[in-house]
Amino acid sequence: MAATITLRRETIDQGEAPLQGYYLKVSAINPVDMPAEIFIFQKNRIIINGEFPDDSDNDTFVSVADPVDLQEYPITRPADTDDEVFYRQAQINLWFRSMEELEEVWEDIKEDVSGLVKALRAADNLSSVEEITING
Repeated sequence: MAATITLRRETIDQGEAPLQGYYLKVSAINPVDMPAEIFIFQKNRIIINGEFPDDSDNDTFVSVADPVDLQEYPITRPADTDDEVFYRQAQINLWFRSMEELEEVWEDIKEDVSGLVKALRAADNLSSVEEITING
């Protein structure tokens, strides 16, 4: 089967404009032959009272994953004591200063997810084959 995924976009009603900020929530849902966790985050290590609170609310959305990211990054937030700083989630929540900026980022997200799906589908149609025999 070929990889597919649905993106659900949720925003503030534009009838409320102008506002001080515009909220965008994107969820990756209904994945087929691929994970839903396609959004890369970087954990931010913030020290409060000498400790690292396990607070993903302070983490930063970095990008849409590529096929290598899907292999390398976990889908759970690494512990703050772990050297790994990147992980994947199925949802992003972003604020923007204008609807124009929000729309531009939405278009970028759709383009990047389309590229990911295209790359995963290409792996279903391998055509370059090499066989070698090694004797000691």
